[in-house]
Amino acid sequence: MPNHIKSLRFFVKLAFFLILYSLFSLYPNPYTLTPTSADWAFDADPPGCSISFSPASPAQRNTVITVTVTGDDGAGSGVKTVSLSGAATIPSTAASSVSTTWIPSADGTYNFSCSVEDNAGNNGSNSASFTTTNPNCNTSCSTDSDGTTPCSSAWSPNTNYVCSLAQTRTCYYSSYSGGGACAPAACTQSQTVNTCTPNPGYVCDSGVCITAPPPPTGLSALCPAPGTPATLSWGAVSGATYYIPSVGGTDLARVNAPTTSTNYSTTAGSSYAWGVRACNAAGCSSTTTDSFSCAPPSPLNLQALCPAPGNYAYLSWDPSNGATSYNVRVSGSAIPTSPVAGVNTIYNTTPGTTYSSWDVSACNSGGCSSPSAGSSFFCNWPAWIQTTGGDIHSNTGINAPGGP
Repeated sequence: MPNHIKSLRFFVKLAFFLILYSLFSLYPNPYTLTPTSADWAFDADPPGCSISFSPASPAQRNTVITVTVTGDDGAGSGVKTVSLSGAATIPSTAASSVSTTWIPSADGTYNFSCSVEDNAGNNGSNSASFTTTNPNCNTSCSTDSDGTTPCSSAWSPNTNYVCSLAQTRTCYYSSYSGGGACAPAACTQSQTVNTCTPNPGYVCDSGVCITAPPPPTGLSALCPAPGTPATLSWGAVSGATYYIPSVGGTDLARVNAPTTSTNYSTTAGSSYAWGVRACNAAGCSSTTTDSFSCAPPSPLNLQALCPAPGNYAYLSWDPSNGATSYNVRVSGSAIPTSPVAGVNTIYNTTPGTTYSSWDVSACNSGGCSSPSAGSSFFCNWPAWIQTTGGDIHSNTGINAPGGP
């Protein structure tokens, strides 16, 4: 309000007061001039007003905001009415303070104005602004289905599952669209879990808790013929998905179940230590061990020798790899000293007889080789002369009596 208007109003009120004072002085009456009446007469200062918000600016849109207008006339005549205009309104109200609620529907800046009048007719005004923002929604998974546990924390899967390779949990985050407020939305998390671990040695495999299988039994090794691959076999093991055989401590190729055998190249006459273990996703059993030998090769270089004309022959051959004994046959029949531990033997013969066939087989714990045939042999009569009844006998017949 311009200063000259304020001065004019002051002098008008002063004149009015002097007239009233004169009247009261000349004519006593029951009306007393009170301090308030005096304030009205001398109150030339305008009152003030303020606007407050709860919650304070800024706030998210679609939030309920309480707007309060408060009038203040200091030591003047007192607040008569207050009002509010702008984004929210309060009509002129006979009070020094009044509130209303307001819900901003969009983000932005909102302007407000307040007006106040005191009892002396003076007026005042003020303004304020309020800023709203879009919702600050949590756009990442924050809590799991119980609504409290952070999804970023360690996950303890449901122990009611016997076993599961892929358990999931539902988490929540908040989002908004258009003019809406933050709203919950779901997301999921997956985790590979193994609920079998409380049982030592068990793991989760395709939804089943398993442990390593027991070791195989029923080991068998067969060499069909000297120098051919040996067939290694064993009994099937429950729970095994594959087997690992080994020979001489070296693992062979893995054998997938249900197959329970494999071949191994051998050398005729050799012995081998071998084993096998049963395995699955949980691990492998201990190794079951065994040994085997393959039949030796057939003997070579067979020799039949009669050292001197007489009644025995000396039979010999070269040693065969891995052989522990030899079977010797003459004319299809085993000789009395067979099997022979060494590589030669003596065979008692009938003088003057030709032996057209004989053979030797080399043997060990893995079996015997095919027989090797020797050449025919003949041992002469012994060179001796005997006289009987005047006749002279030799190894060639009977001579004439009395002389050769």
